[in-house]
Amino acid sequence: MNNNLSEHSLKLQELALAPKHKVSEEVKKEIEGDKNSFHCEYEFANSNGKIEMFGIFGDDRNHHPIKSMKYMTNVEGPALGVIDAIVELCHKRNAQGLSAFTMREVESYLRDRNDKESLPNAGASFYRYFQLVPYLQSKIFKVTGVVTNKVKKSPQLSDYESKSVFFFDAEKIGPYKSWSKDYQYQVVTNILEVHVSPQLQKDGGDVECVHLMENIVVINFLGNCGTCGMSLTSTLDFIKKVLRAELNDESIEIMSDS
Repeated sequence: MNNNLSEHSLKLQELALAPKHKVSEEVKKEIEGDKNSFHCEYEFANSNGKIEMFGIFGDDRNHHPIKSMKYMTNVEGPALGVIDAIVELCHKRNAQGLSAFTMREVESYLRDRNDKESLPNAGASFYRYFQLVPYLQSKIFKVTGVVTNKVKKSPQLSDYESKSVFFFDAEKIGPYKSWSKDYQYQVVTNILEVHVSPQLQKDGGDVECVHLMENIVVINFLGNCGTCGMSLTSTLDFIKKVLRAELNDESIEIMSDS
């Protein structure tokens, strides 16, 4: 990743140099002393970066919105500015509200002007840091016990294994990482259409591949999947396992931009 701050928006540069929500160990202890506090840790894919998040829920016990959230991290440079923006935008959302949070909002928030993007390629190289959002959501679901009104069945790996069809001959064309980006996109899209979409369409949802980088497949959940908590936990895990099996590559990671 390019760590040159000058290539990004002034707002991102400011947050990277003086983040609003990054705090010390002392502040962390103060927050954790509150009876309505929460805490979780996350390691970013394909990097040595990690983050420790801690915050306080608001007074609404039915929805548990995030009243205040701070963090500690070893991430530096432009990514730190992105992380700080993500944390800022998590405020006032509850676990359900985090389902509708997208990387596009982060990019828009970091713009200096509406007509100029703040991050190259809509922030594609920063998707790994945005994954703290679904992780945070899953943790809040567990802490608060908040569930959606309609119970939906997450796709099971057994639904895939009984009808697996490989879309390529690995012996002839080599491993996934050696393919061109266009061919990678073509195969990943076919796998999603055959093995994943039919499962999600049962509940009025769907999925699409929106970006590929290194060993990361960035997907976008559509329809009902965009507001379903399972999309960011068990369904995302199902998709990862299917792609790893079909592509014969255990290093494949999945990120959501939904």
